[in-house]
Amino acid sequence: MALLVECPRCKHKQSTKAKHCYGCKLDIKNAPDKIYYIDFYNKGKRIRERIGTSKKLAETTLRKRKVEIAEGKYLDKKKDVKIRFKDFAIEYRKWAEVNNKSFEKSKKWVIERLSKAFGEKLLAEITVWHVEKYKAARKQEVCEKRQKRISETQTFSLATINRELACLQHMFSKAIEWGKAENNPVSKVNFFKESKGRLRFLLPAEINRLIDCCPPHIKPIVTTAVCTGLRKGEIVNIRWDDIDFRNRIIYIGNTKNGEKRETPINDRLT
Repeated sequence: MALLVECPRCKHKQSTKAKHCYGCKLDIKNAPDKIYYIDFYNKGKRIRERIGTSKKLAETTLRKRKVEIAEGKYLDKKKDVKIRFKDFAIEYRKWAEVNNKSFEKSKKWVIERLSKAFGEKLLAEITVWHVEKYKAARKQEVCEKRQKRISETQTFSLATINRELACLQHMFSKAIEWGKAENNPVSKVNFFKESKGRLRFLLPAEINRLIDCCPPHIKPIVTTAVCTGLRKGEIVNIRWDDIDFRNRIIYIGNTKNGEKRETPINDRLT
């Protein structure tokens, strides 16, 4: 039996004795909004209960479970949740619209496709076999549409299927976290191997041509991109307070992984 704490940043769970998160190295001891879990076995079955933000309550509950198991009085009180995939997809979509910055471009159409495939099934009914069947059907569909194109295009399409599987996997992870499912069938499915693709950098002459072809309102953004390598979302969120002209540094605080960093400003960008 053990008491676990969940990192508020990366959701990795570790012992309460850990000083830093094993996943993202966050100072877990002093981090706010930590969630506590109790982890134990009953009749050979591993059980993990989410308690909340109170460590004292988690310790009390863990002691209670020890006594219940020792006296043979512990009963698994999990409810038999019956929710259809299409109904859960609506709840997940509402959550993603608030918590996922790139939802409209990346997940909206994926959720719609998954809902068509699994919509009428209960979450508890979806198994590894159903996911494998979906994966195979999507590959066949892609191959039929791309059979006259070059292999690189097909590889990209297989990567698209991987994004769909990743979305489905995350949906089940959230369903488990919200108490609407007990297992994640996608966790046992192998994703397609993806090609790393071709790495190519623009030549100076190509950079000049690219910038010269840009409309006036786009030119500053593209110039910043080629001079710094920043993402579009990072560039459009830069404010004047983020720029140190004396030391020629841009301070980026809205990075993809949530960590702040500094980017130098070269002569052209200055």
